[in-house]
Amino acid sequence: MQRDHEQTLRAFMQEWGKDFDSVVAAFRRYLAPNAVWAQDPIPATHGIEEAVGLLRDTRERIGMCSFGAEVRHVAVNGDVAFAERVDHLKRDDGSLIFSLPVTGVFEFDRDGRIAVWREYFDSAPIMKAIAAASET
Repeated sequence: MQRDHEQTLRAFMQEWGKDFDSVVAAFRRYLAPNAVWAQDPIPATHGIEEAVGLLRDTRERIGMCSFGAEVRHVAVNGDVAFAERVDHLKRDDGSLIFSLPVTGVFEFDRDGRIAVWREYFDSAPIMKAIAAASET
């Protein structure tokens, strides 16, 4: 059965901008149980629970509540989708932590869930936010 991976991907990314519980729920809904999420230099996660653990760790370290994605382009070829976007990481009060241009590559499994997700971005803003948070 042909699936609309672009629609799935856009729905997944739309949830990231709401609140932390919505982000976690979206990860549980759209990732395959054994999904790999790779964001070098951050260690890759394997499975939904590790991915959610990384989200929780990011929340604790820098106060991230959400990371609304401003989608610039999505391209799909078979079971692979590419998304160019700008993520806007925000705190609970809605204040901006930083914005980060990102390109993601998503591979979908036969059930239409994300099995592999690779992110490409400049990690300097993340490292700076972690350093600033640890100083407070």
